[in-house]
Amino acid sequence: MRRKIYGRSISNALTLVVATPCFFFLASCGQNAETDEGRAAATEPNSPTSAPETEAIETPSFASLPAPYNEADYRNGKSKFNQCIACHAIADGKNGLGPHLYGVADRKAGSLPNFSYSDALKASGIAWDNKSLDHWIENPMKFISGTKMNYAGLRNVDDRRDLIAYILVSTATQ
Repeated sequence: MRRKIYGRSISNALTLVVATPCFFFLASCGQNAETDEGRAAATEPNSPTSAPETEAIETPSFASLPAPYNEADYRNGKSKFNQCIACHAIADGKNGLGPHLYGVADRKAGSLPNFSYSDALKASGIAWDNKSLDHWIENPMKFISGTKMNYAGLRNVDDRRDLIAYILVSTATQ
């Protein structure tokens, strides 16, 4: 019969005690900071082995967008788009649960062929501009009663600004 310590056998406890230091030892393998070369490389700012200070992400310019979208945060907009990507694609012609957003700027709502829009959206007469996108993203069901889009909305005004700027730049047809 095995002795139990807090519901675990002694052999399990010993395995944990032995494995933990081995894990940390092995995790440090391959780190070259312990050698003189590694220490020097890690402290040299332009060394190929030194870690970058921040991850470089190419961000498109929002300068051509009207205010306040020209001051949007690209990373936040891209992050907020993760809520949309389950239903919408950026690429042309790739409809999902929702229509693709490629070329959405100034497009008449409910006008893409090969997508089944609600009658309410098709009859709305809306063209997607900054203002209509802002109202739509804030609360689609309140903006156009009878829409099929089942999304509670994005209430934070800065998050909406960032998301709209991201969508406008990412889906531009030019």
